[in-house]
Amino acid sequence: MISEAEFVVMGHDVWCDSGGCAILIEMEVWSLPNVRKLGGPPVFSKNHSGQFIKKYRGRARMWVEGINWVAEVRREHTDAGGLIRKSLKKSRKSLEANGIASYVAGGLAGGFSVMSEKEIYSKAKKNRDFAGFLAEYFKKNIV
Repeated sequence: MISEAEFVVMGHDVWCDSGGCAILIEMEVWSLPNVRKLGGPPVFSKNHSGQFIKKYRGRARMWVEGINWVAEVRREHTDAGGLIRKSLKKSRKSLEANGIASYVAGGLAGGFSVMSEKEIYSKAKKNRDFAGFLAEYFKKNIV
């Protein structure tokens, strides 16, 4: 779901203790522009050009770049946190139907939050194990 919306996950890990679990997702960016550029068919391909124009006329700004049609369309999701909240705030049954393991779906259906950097830092200050988890994660992922 994240990659389909054109977000790039750079890394991820999971941490749990008796108080709960955290899924760490390291993103390339957490927000994308409102629009995206779609490359279309060559302008000389009459059939494909007609289909492209029909699909995007009135919905997108279109122009020719080189020999190809291009359309600028609105993104459905521009905020990764919002996408995650919307996608995972479903019933357990729906989450399972989308391929999420039953024990994870059960936990998500019981409630979850997407934490900001500030909230993560605050949790790390209060929980040494969580702070150690973060330190190990970022240590092993240094380029």
